[in-house]
Amino acid sequence: MFNLIIPLPYLTAAAYLTAGGLLLWCCWDKVSSITNSQSGRYLIAFTIATVLLGLLIANRQSSAGRPNSATSSSMEFSRPTSERYQRSARDRTRFGSDFPKVLGYPSSGGVLMLPLDIAVAEYLGIPRLEKAHRASDQAEEDAFCRRLRLLGAKWWESEDTYIRKLLGAEEMTEMEEKEGITVGWPGKEGEGGVWILRTRSNAQMLRMCLDMQERCGLLETLGATFYEDAREVEEGVSGSILRTERLKGEWETGRRELQPEA
Repeated sequence: MFNLIIPLPYLTAAAYLTAGGLLLWCCWDKVSSITNSQSGRYLIAFTIATVLLGLLIANRQSSAGRPNSATSSSMEFSRPTSERYQRSARDRTRFGSDFPKVLGYPSSGGVLMLPLDIAVAEYLGIPRLEKAHRASDQAEEDAFCRRLRLLGAKWWESEDTYIRKLLGAEEMTEMEEKEGITVGWPGKEGEGGVWILRTRSNAQMLRMCLDMQERCGLLETLGATFYEDAREVEEGVSGSILRTERLKGEWETGRRELQPEA
């Protein structure tokens, strides 16, 4: 059986329109005479008012059934972390969002985000064609987070905070509004200098680089700055992090932990 469900506001509007139409139809043969009489003009005005009132009531009922968009948006963002974000807290890579990214979860809290491209995936040993998950051991995860920092990852209080600020539900800080930096290591991390590009104007070209050597070559072409000593690079604490008060002492520790075996 065909089951048709019509919303109440539409039924109300249809009823008023039908009543007005029937009233005009019954009096149609007398239109020429009633338009010339005072009572006839009252009848026509009453019919029009009835139709308009029906449309107004239907519109108010329809509006009452819809939540206010600003209120519902605010309520949604004010809720605690949703179940889908709780389930994704293990994700190392994310492809179904604003851009492909690699994530790190430091023991100090928050989340590190870095745009994921071919060269970054190859450099970090991350699979490109399937989802990867965070390390189960927190010490191992912290070591991975150090590598992300050395590649210019940006720190956020949480993914929810990032999304709210990205959508404009919360105001970004001056540091968060700054463009991230793009980093290239021609040698081992912490050795052999580092390339730093502080603009994103041509950053999309970097997604085509197949490895870190190609990335460094393109960074040089794009006007990146080369530092022989990576410790000379100073960036903001909540922006792209290479050297901050928070990371003092981690530099050599992270380099030793992550140095590839000969």
